[in-house]
Amino acid sequence: QYGTMLSIRAGLVMGAGYRLAQGVTIAVRYSCVRHQGFTNTQGESNRANPEHPIIHYQNQQYRLFKQLSLAYAFVFTGKSISDKFQKTMGDLATGDTSDLPEMHATSAGLKALCTFEGASGLGK
Repeated sequence: QYGTMLSIRAGLVMGAGYRLAQGVTIAVRYSCVRHQGFTNTQGESNRANPEHPIIHYQNQQYRLFKQLSLAYAFVFTGKSISDKFQKTMGDLATGDTSDLPEMHATSAGLKALCTFEGASGLGK
């Protein structure tokens, strides 16, 4: 059934967002508890001196927040595609197939983009 394929594609987009969000959550939590780099660089080097959490480093924030924003975008896009799918299925029941080509192209492109970027983001 053609509708099943479109439904699965919408689920893959949303699922890629949820998986990426899980990975980013783990990375953010780890970045908050992992410390590196002494806060007092002028003083004597001592293991007892406090260190910065790595979440305070701008490069770490950039990497994590970029993936976090992608996760949100994928989830909301997946929900939007699911809503569009429901509308398209309602239209198909009445014989209106005008939205089908757009739904097919959009869901196919988003499936490829979101799964690729999601897997890539988990590896970073």
